[in-house]
Amino acid sequence: MGRVNEEVSLWYYQRGKQASRAKQSRVYRAHSHRRLACPLAGLVARHPIGGSLLAGAVATQFATVFGIWFPGFGLPSLNWPVANGELILGIPAGTPATAATYLVGELSHFTDGVFFALLFALLFHPLIPIRNTLPGI
Repeated sequence: MGRVNEEVSLWYYQRGKQASRAKQSRVYRAHSHRRLACPLAGLVARHPIGGSLLAGAVATQFATVFGIWFPGFGLPSLNWPVANGELILGIPAGTPATAATYLVGELSHFTDGVFFALLFALLFHPLIPIRNTLPGI
């Protein structure tokens, strides 16, 4: 009779562990929306320099595209690559832009954007006393 009791108690013990695992799994699945809300958040948290470089490149591309599209919204054009290229190459403003002007200006513009994103992420972001997101994830 003793062996049967040991087997039964072992079965209940293992069953309890399985129930505990199932409960943990349900809790994990219930909160998985937080984990999947932004799949890049974990990657950026593990690689802050790479994340800031990527964010700087994307933000600079957005600034470039919107600056060129501004006349469509009734605003003056802000063609940053051409303006930077004219400044760097010493070409007077108003002359037609060449491929070299655009290429040099675009390189300068992207370098500035990525540099300032990296500067913000490493120097100024740690000094901000609030959380990154509303839920604080």
